[in-house]
Formats: sequence, structure tokens, C-alpha cells
Amino acid sequence: TFSYKSIWSSIFHCISQLFQSLVSLQLPQEGVYLIDLFIPLLTQMIEIRQIATNDSSYKTLESSIGHAITLFGAPQLCSQVIPLKLPQATSTDFHILQEQLKQSNMWLLPLIAGYMTINSSNLSWFQSSLLPSAIELYQCAYYLSNTNQETHQTLAHALMAIVNNIWDCFIPCCNLPNDVMTSYKSLAKTLTSILQDI
Repeated sequence: TFSYKSIWSSIFHCISQLFQSLVSLQLPQEGVYLIDLFIPLLTQMIEIRQIATNDSSYKTLESSIGHAITLFGAPQLCSQVIPLKLPQATSTDFHILQEQLKQSNMWLLPLIAGYMTINSSNLSWFQSSLLPSAIELYQCAYYLSNTNQETHQTLAHALMAIVNNIWDCFIPCCNLPNDVMTSYKSLAKTLTSILQDI
């Protein structure tokens, strides 16, 4: 349980201001080290996000998590604090996929798309962490959409929503990425192969 629920919105607003102030220092490389100091705070914020209702404090909380993405970068945040845990499309079993959807942190994807900045954009992270899921989930959604069961159709729509959110993250990852010289060639080859298979 958590205390001071009545002032959560104000607390999260202060946290957002703190993260924005650190971003304004323009020391992007420091974010990797700063995250170690903030892991306990970020962990509690994530736990609160799991139980928070859709009110003003909920929106302020997501905003503060978004500013954490700006400061620390999605790769660091997702590897050290909160893994995305996207559904594994290796199985088309309806119940397994439905449970994986419940356990996933797919709500992070729109925040990554909206808050990732030049300082934290990274092509290799998208290619290794997000792109495989986009491909697998698309194939799984396509399979489920061709069945005649209404529950499968609903699940297919949910999976396609995740795929679209993943591709929304690709846009900021291409905004002056910090690894373009080392990762562009490999990613371009993968994307070309995907386009040829469509």
C-alpha cells in the first residue's frame, strides 16, 4: 500500500520538474549513471502505475515516467527498471497470449514514442528489443484474424495495436540516433527484408 494518495498529483508534478531540470543541464551521458540513484523511486512509481486509477494523479504519474524516459533513455529504463514484457508470439494459444497481455507493460510504448528525444534515441535498441516483437506479433495477429472465432478477432486487434505502438517508437529512434554509424546498415537491411515480405 502507498500513503499520501491525496497529494500524489503534486508529488508526481515535482518529480517531473526534477527530471526536466536534469534534462536541461544537457548532460545526456550522465543519465546512464543517474538512473542508479533513481531506481528505488522509479520502481515505486511503476508499482503505483499498476494500481492507479484514471484520474489526475494517474495522468501526472505517466507524465513523470515520460520525463524519466527523456532523461534516462528508454533502453536504460526498460533494461534496469521496467521491462516491456511484450507478448511472445511463439504460441498462438489464445489463453497464453491473453495472459501475456495482462502481464505486459505495453502502456510504456506510447510514452516512449512521445518522450524519447535526440539524447536517448537508439537504432540498435529498436532493432534488438522492439522490431522482433513487431514482426512476431504482426504474424500472430494475421493468423488470429483469419479464424472465425470472435475472441480471436478481438485478440488480433489488441496485438495489432501493440504493433502500431512499436512502429510509433521507431520515429523518435530515428531522430539523430547516437549509434547511426554502427547500426544503420544492419537495420536498413532488416527493414528492406520486411518491406519485401509485405
